[in-house]
Amino acid sequence: MAKQLFLYYLCPVILSVTISEAFILCAGRQFVIYTGIHTEWTFYFGISFVGFFGIYFLYFAVTCFQFHKNIGL
Repeated sequence: MAKQLFLYYLCPVILSVTISEAFILCAGRQFVIYTGIHTEWTFYFGISFVGFFGIYFLYFAVTCFQFHKNIGL
């Protein structure tokens, strides 16, 4: 059952990572232009990626736990 839940949760992750990558690339480039601080865009993307996956993993774990609890596994 965890595999089935994983597949259902994978589709929104792929979409959100794709959208956030484009947004962070644009925002990071503008940040460098306006502030003059030269930092790679991957740094900003990495921070948002880790935060997103931390919350998303907790959400998946709670859902998986509740699912197993409800079906009695």
